[in-house]
Amino acid sequence: MAAIATPPILLDSREAAKYLTVARQTLAKWRHLGQGPSYVRVGNRDIRYRLSALEAWLEERAVTPVDAAL
Repeated sequence: MAAIATPPILLDSREAAKYLTVARQTLAKWRHLGQGPSYVRVGNRDIRYRLSALEAWLEERAVTPVDAAL
């Protein structure tokens, strides 16, 4: 018997903005510019963000400081 896959956790724009600590308008601007985290369009107008996509997008932007003593 095959294992049942866990469905992805989807956040609406308000929840995604709160998670990323940005304004909802910032997410809308990023979508318009083709920037920011990937999203899913549900129906004609509803936008959802996979939690895993938000986490991956943040990880891609992680900066490791260079030791100034070197």
